[in-house]
Amino acid sequence: MFKFNIISFIILAVVFASALGYFVVSNLRHEFAQEEKTDEKLSKIKMEDITFPNPLLNKEGERGEVPLNKKAIEAPDLNRPIIFSVDLPDETKKDAEERIKSASSKLKENLALYGQWVDLGLYRKLIGDYKGAAAAWEYANFLNPTSFVPTQNLGDLYAFNLKDYQKAEAYYKKSLASDEKALMVYEKLYELYKYYLKDEAAAKRALEDGISRNPQTSERL
Repeated sequence: MFKFNIISFIILAVVFASALGYFVVSNLRHEFAQEEKTDEKLSKIKMEDITFPNPLLNKEGERGEVPLNKKAIEAPDLNRPIIFSVDLPDETKKDAEERIKSASSKLKENLALYGQWVDLGLYRKLIGDYKGAAAAWEYANFLNPTSFVPTQNLGDLYAFNLKDYQKAEAYYKKSLASDEKALMVYEKLYELYKYYLKDEAAAKRALEDGISRNPQTSERL
């Protein structure tokens, strides 16, 4: 009787092990089948359809995202030489060089730091590197097209440093397209028309547009 019980136990154990093995194998086959279907779906996705979000500061100063896809512009050279093309006090030169190196270092770690691109442009402009300043602000505008600051800076650069008034006008208008309540930009556009392009009618329109879009805060105009 005892021997019979042992044999019965062994038979049950073998049956149980077989059933367990079948369940495991079936489950693995199901998982492999699912993986093959997933791989097939992924193989049909084109790289240009994938966007890669980067963190940055949006117009309100909060964390935001801008997708970097195949239309992304190439980032400016962060190893660009620091060459002083204007006369500056030694202390100002030292500070500007440190600021440029600091901003460049941070951007090498994260290209999406919008504020660092704006600062880099300011100090590139300060040392007389207008090409480097323009490149930095163009990239800042790419990162945050809702901010009027980069395009306003570009307008100033072309108006007062590079003396390309048509480009200055275009950038000021682009700045206002980002923020139609930017009073300072209306003032700059007015000065550009009145004193540089000698267009009194356009200067008047710039003031009228600024007032109409800022009826409560247009005292400066």
